[in-house]
Amino acid sequence: MNSKKVVIIGAGVGGLASACLMARQGHKVTVLEKNEQVGGKLNEFRSNGYRFDTGPSLLTMPWVLDALFVECGVRREDYLELESLESLCTYYFADGTKFVSYQDVDVASNEISRIASGDVQNYRDFLEYSERLYDLTASTFIYHPLRQWTDLLRLPLSDVLKIDAFSTVSNRVDKSFESDYLKQFFNRFATYNGSSPYKSPATLNVIPHVELNTGGY
Repeated sequence: MNSKKVVIIGAGVGGLASACLMARQGHKVTVLEKNEQVGGKLNEFRSNGYRFDTGPSLLTMPWVLDALFVECGVRREDYLELESLESLCTYYFADGTKFVSYQDVDVASNEISRIASGDVQNYRDFLEYSERLYDLTASTFIYHPLRQWTDLLRLPLSDVLKIDAFSTVSNRVDKSFESDYLKQFFNRFATYNGSSPYKSPATLNVIPHVELNTGGY
């Protein structure tokens, strides 16, 4: 393959990953970044002794990152150590209630029993539902780009009615939980990609599986 000069604008995670892959293929790559540091939204700022994430606050699906390193001919473990998080996030509700999201389902169930005892089994059931959505949609919606509506045809017709696409995230969450705390907790996952839980298809309820079942780092 002929080596080309490649210019990548933006040193966010996507830009850096693209640069690594292009360089691995033998191209001469230049990355341009307007800010003083790389990372894009994956950054932080500090003020008065506090640290604030400017974008993502945890990492999920580490096997995708591992695959990128392998594609570049190296091992991720030789460059980057990932720390599995026992507690994923802490939520503070308007009435002063505090809720900690845990990766371990049994520990999470104990925490839920403290603020919403009637939803412990509902929580477990919802995670199973979320995992089913993932199994049905991952190859179509997560590991392949959706550039046009015909890309949806990759999903077998028999699975279309199983992915909860004709309800909204919020409607499904409302039917699944009694507590407003749990409803707010699960509705916020749709906001990860800028979507509204009140308008987005319930298929996006796949996101809780990625964080709560497979873990955060």
